Amino acid sequence: MHEYVMANFGGSPSVAQATESSVIGLAKAALDTLSDEAETLEMIYDYCRGAHLKPFAPRDTTDEIRDTQRRSITNLVPLVTSHPSQVLRVEGYRRGTFGDPDKISDDDLRFPKEWQHWQRNRLDARQHLIYETALKYGRAMVLVDNITTERTRVDVLPARRTIPFFRDPANDVRPEAVVIVRSLVSKTGDPGLIHVWTDTGFYQILFDDKKPDGGEFIVAADPVPHGADGCPAVRYHCFLDDEGSVEGVVERVIASQDRLNQSVFDTNILSSHGSFKVRTAAGLTPSYELDDQGQLKLDSNGHPIPIPIKVSQARMLISDKPDTKFGQLDETPLDGHLAAEDTAMRNMAITGQLPPHVFLGNLSNLSAEALDAAEVSFRRFVEYLQAVFSDSHEELLRIICELEGDDEGAASYGGEVRWGDIGQRSFAAWMDGLAKGVESLQLPREGAWSLMPGVSSQQIMAWRAMREKELKDDLARPGTDFENGAIREMGPPVVTNSDSGGARLGSIY
Repeated sequence: MHEYVMANFGGSPSVAQATESSVIGLAKAALDTLSDEAETLEMIYDYCRGAHLKPFAPRDTTDEIRDTQRRSITNLVPLVTSHPSQVLRVEGYRRGTFGDPDKISDDDLRFPKEWQHWQRNRLDARQHLIYETALKYGRAMVLVDNITTERTRVDVLPARRTIPFFRDPANDVRPEAVVIVRSLVSKTGDPGLIHVWTDTGFYQILFDDKKPDGGEFIVAADPVPHGADGCPAVRYHCFLDDEGSVEGVVERVIASQDRLNQSVFDTNILSSHGSFKVRTAAGLTPSYELDDQGQLKLDSNGHPIPIPIKVSQARMLISDKPDTKFGQLDETPLDGHLAAEDTAMRNMAITGQLPPHVFLGNLSNLSAEALDAAEVSFRRFVEYLQAVFSDSHEELLRIICELEGDDEGAASYGGEVRWGDIGQRSFAAWMDGLAKGVESLQLPREGAWSLMPGVSSQQIMAWRAMREKELKDDLARPGTDFENGAIREMGPPVVTNSDSGGARLGSIY
């Protein structure tokens, strides 16, 4: 349990008992926590946008070396978060319950209201923001807001300005309260704004933490009850330990990213200053600079000033002295430095559980079996993320149903989301396997539709509507033979009684 919640609400707290002073205490505790975590959060944010530590170089360096340092930043961190999030895709939701399946109608199993809320909140596209935030910072907080907006809205909260308070951070998916710093104190002295969501209500707090004696915190308005049975926020975590600490993949790859930048810097320095042959000449007498009177120019020490010898592929060096010796110094090979870059990228891929070819881009001469083996670790990581994100998605949809007055959806603890497949199998292989499952194992035909790769819930709904229309048309046709044609392939229709007392077409699938 978070220490502030423990100190202010006891061993079995309910933030429903929160007073104005305790809510202000939550806001202060959140600001203190954000201050403690600021360095880590800023580092993660900087590394994701390419603001890395510069590679090591001697202190007394030239502008050219400093420019090479900047150009050596090879930012691969975004791939660590974007690659998994791009293959994580929820394509449907099935409502379910335990113990009493009669509570959920056939239409709810096929067309759950939760999926309507999902579509209304544009979560088909916005879900990837949740995954990227969780992979980046280790935690993403998603709020169901039914107060500050006209309709129930799902908001992904800013990770660097949000602090959740859990009773048991290692086991709870919903916090006791969540604090969002909407704005800081402005340079002109305007107060900052903090939103606090407890398990009963919503608070707005104006604050000025720059004032003496701990700053000034004022509850701006009366709390507004949200009507949910608990704080209407859900945590999506990446890696979570038994003490409730979270970690994202970015923290794990920062050391490898710094190593890669250093290797690239070393390669760039070598390619600029040591990757070409150096011409040498021993005993070659140079020419000296002359003034207007034909006299030797002297430097500050009284020595003649030599004219630099210009060496290029288009010039030949000659000498009138027989003891002059010409030679060259060979270039330094780049192979070892390039191999060091590859090794750093491989280590980064291993740490982030990504296939090495994501960074290296080397797919030549790889069989399908070798490619599949290279992605085994990545598939396991994606399956792990699907498992931990599924519970959060289902809890989120139950909260939405609760706030929308849908009691059945709010109690749908048997529901589950349907993830898109990331397999490498061909469409023909999928269809062959599904056909065998329907014929040999007696799988329901409509149940096999959702197993087809890339099929969304909207497509399944459209197929079902078209199928029922075809059945109705066939029933209306005089002399229909149920033993021939398409109807025999689909199976006979089943007529059931609807709640209104009339007959409707159902499905035996």
